[in-house]
Parts: sequence; C-alpha cells; structure tokens
Amino acid sequence: MEPPAQTGLPSQACQTSLSSMLLTFRTLGVPIAEHKTEGPSLIIEFLGIIIDSQKMEARLPSDKLNRLFVDLNSWHTKKSATLQELQSLIGTLNFACKVIAPGRAFLQRIINLTRGVSKPHHHIRLTNGFREDVKMWQLFLKDWNGTSLFLNSFWENSTNLSLYTDASGTLGFGGIFRNQWFQANQISAASTACRPSTSTSTRGTFSSLDADLRRYQLASLAKGTIKTYSSGEKQFTNFYYQFHLHKYVPLLPTTENILIYFAVFLAKTVNPDTIKVYLAAVRHMHLVNGYDLQITKFQRLHYILRGIKRVKGVSTRTRLPITLDHLKLFHRILHSRTSPTHDETMIWAAISIAFFGFLRIGEMTCSGPYNSSTNLCRSDVSFHNKKRGDNEVFLQLRIKASKTDPFRASATITIGSNSGMYCPVTALQTYLSRAPTDYAGPLFCYSNGVPLSRSQFTKELRTLLAQGGHHPAHYAGHSFRIGAATTAASQGLPHWLIQTLGRWSSDCYLRYIRTPINVLTDVSKRLIAE
Repeated sequence: MEPPAQTGLPSQACQTSLSSMLLTFRTLGVPIAEHKTEGPSLIIEFLGIIIDSQKMEARLPSDKLNRLFVDLNSWHTKKSATLQELQSLIGTLNFACKVIAPGRAFLQRIINLTRGVSKPHHHIRLTNGFREDVKMWQLFLKDWNGTSLFLNSFWENSTNLSLYTDASGTLGFGGIFRNQWFQANQISAASTACRPSTSTSTRGTFSSLDADLRRYQLASLAKGTIKTYSSGEKQFTNFYYQFHLHKYVPLLPTTENILIYFAVFLAKTVNPDTIKVYLAAVRHMHLVNGYDLQITKFQRLHYILRGIKRVKGVSTRTRLPITLDHLKLFHRILHSRTSPTHDETMIWAAISIAFFGFLRIGEMTCSGPYNSSTNLCRSDVSFHNKKRGDNEVFLQLRIKASKTDPFRASATITIGSNSGMYCPVTALQTYLSRAPTDYAGPLFCYSNGVPLSRSQFTKELRTLLAQGGHHPAHYAGHSFRIGAATTAASQGLPHWLIQTLGRWSSDCYLRYIRTPINVLTDVSKRLIAE
C-alpha cells in the first residue's frame, strides 16, 4: 500500500499501542514488512479504501470512483457478456459495497446471472433486471461524494430514531424524522413495494409475477376512476401538509378525526358528492399501500357528511330527454337536402341507434384512440329476418365493453324496424351502404376516416338542438337513454321490459323516466272521471 497522508497529531496512546505490538511480534519471531507498516495516523488507506478516524468516514479514492462510473457506462448497451466479464464487474461492485453498504441489494441480481455457468468464456444473456440494477448504480454514483459514515458505537433509544415513511404509486413518497420531513413526487417503476431486486428472500419466487401484479392492480379500476382518485389523493396530501400534520402523524394510515377535518376542508370548494368520491380515493390509497380503511364504520364522519349535505344542498344538473319530437327535428335538418352527405347519414344513423338501442354514448363512440377490442366496429353489427321468408329485418349490436361491464362479458342489443322514416334499421343500412367495408374499423366514422368521438357526437347533437330552437346546454349524450326510457314508459311498455332494454340491473332506471307535463296536468281530470 502507498503511504497514507499524515493529518493531525496522533495520540500518544496509539503510538504506545503500535510500539507494543511491534515489540510483541519481534519477540515471537513474527516477520513484519516494514514498508507496509504505517501510522499511527488519523487517515490511512487500507485495501484501496481510505479510512478517516477523525471524520469517522470511509471513502473510495476519486480515481477508483471515476473508473467505476466509466465501467458501468460500458454495460449500458450490452445484450450479453461472458462469465469472466460479469465476474470482473461483480468484483468491482463488491469492492464498492465495502463503502456503499446498501449497494448489496443492487448487486445480488447480477450475481444470480452467473449461477449455473462454469466456463469463463460462456456467454450470459443480460436481463432487464440487470440493466435496472446497473442504472441504479449509475444514478447513485452520479451524485455520490464517495463517502460513507461510520455508525455510532453507542445505541440510540428507539424514541430518538422515530422514522416514518410511506409511498403511493400515484403521489410519490415521503418521510418524517423527528421534526423534519422529506417528500418527492414520483417513485421509480423499479422501486415498487414488491421490487425483486431489493428482496433477496423473494427473488426467484415472485419476480416473474411482478409485472403482472402491477398490470392487474392498474386494471382493477377504470381509467376515469383512476384519474378521479388521483385528484382525491392529491387533495388529501395537500391537506395533510397544509395543516402541518406531517409534524405529528404519518400520512398513512389516517384516522377518522383527520378524515372529518378533511371533509370539512373540502366542503369549502366542492359539493357533497365529490367529497364522498375523494374519501373513496383516500380509502383506495390505503388499500394499495396495505392498509384497510373501513370508512363505512366511521359514524362521526357519516354525521358530518350528512350535515354538509343538509347545509350545502345537492346541486343537480338539468338533463332533458331526447324524445320522438327531437328525432323528427333531427331527421328534418339532416335530410333537408335531396341527397344527404356521408357525414349527415352517419350522424342520423348514430342518433337512431342511440335512441332505439337505449345506448350509453360511451358504448358507441370513442373516448380516445380507436381500439377494436373495446370500441364498436362494423363486425359487431348483424342483420336478420324476423321470420323465414319475411322482409321485416331487425339488427343486433354486440357491445364489447361498457361502464357496467368491467369484465368484458359483452352484451347483445336487439333493435327492430318500424317501417317509418325514423326506422333505426333503415338508417344504419343506408349509412353502411355508403361507408367503407372495413369490418375491423369503427362503426361510426366521418368521410375522412376519423372515428366518431364522444365529444364530437355531443357537439353535433347540440348544434342540431340549437338549429331547432332548443337550449343545447340542457342536453348531453345521456339524454338519449333518458329519452328512450321516458318514451317507453309513456307508450305503456311494462317496467320489466324497459329495465331489460336499458340493461339496468336494478330499479334505478325509474330515475331516468321523466313524467310529461301534460300527464301531470291531466291527473285532476282523471281523479274525478267516472
């Protein structure tokens, strides 16, 4: 070893101990390499590691640190390596672990690659896990100062070392130590709760299932629900730090008392229904982090929510039904010219199917990029004769995915013809005769090939309503479903049939039925009629 740098004045006790040891070795005849005997000194290099007893530090020399960083960069693009090359890398990283104690967690998976390979020249395929560990080493070494502190020889009481940490896949992570806290917005995908590279006991057992676990956890909720819950989790975290709760309690698990104040805090800006959704988001936040938050058992919270609802009231959005009169209006506008355009024919077909099929708009339009596995495509439509030899035709529509069908069981909608100018079967047949014969493509699309989106359909609907003198803001895509149920009830269809047509699993369909004003005004006459 090279002579260490001499810094400071070594104590007399150290010098006495060294002299006594050398005298003992000479007495016993133990040979001493004089050129390797150093000290006493406060700083010495031992086996390539600088040990500083004054600062209580162990350090990697800067030249070794730089060489390690360069070596790791050379592995970034490799797809395979020989056993000898991997063993050389393992030796280098193992040496670094003498100073970087946590580095062992990001070395074990690299060591596992060499198991079962005996010949130095044999090639080993490098896995994604290997690259993730190399990336973690690079990320650490980029900003590390090469220093590791010695632990205090005196044990600290556990009350002085109260460290609370927690993490969320959508929010990030944070921690509290005594009266200080830290937080970051994101967690690397490689640092999940089941990360195989940091748990040698489960590696090889669950590592192959880790990706599936994350995929199924994300798939447990609809995309819209995930987005809404993310807003709720963000509100809860902001509330937590705004009121400095991090100084006293961990973020998770929370308590009923904190949730009560969270609800009161939300009541300043959002309506009671949104508060309930955000509380559900907090419960989901607990579940994915291993806590069971049973909000339904919090009776005080229940009373507070009821009080908020009584004080603030419930805001209702006016959604008027699309009725047969509206269909007549739309038909007149879209067929005002002798030969309607492709787009006009398509919009009329979509309107007809939405009304007579009791459809949700999301079931027949695209809310994002077209996906043949979930969105309605041309192959989902089939036409059939009602009776053999009969010209009366009905159509069947296969709905592959919907709001109430998260498990993709699919449903088949049957729509019959009515032999009039407002016939949905004729409307769809006329449109399909002009549309391209792409059976895997979207059922409803414009002449330029762009699929009919939810927002565009709502825009087309409100444009037609405005042209007819109606207030378009009172109508939305769901107005078709409301209108179909209302019209069916006014025509005397039995309730069980209305429930079947709308695919309602309970009597909630009754909320969709709007009682016409003329029915209400005629009640007085009917009550006295003999």
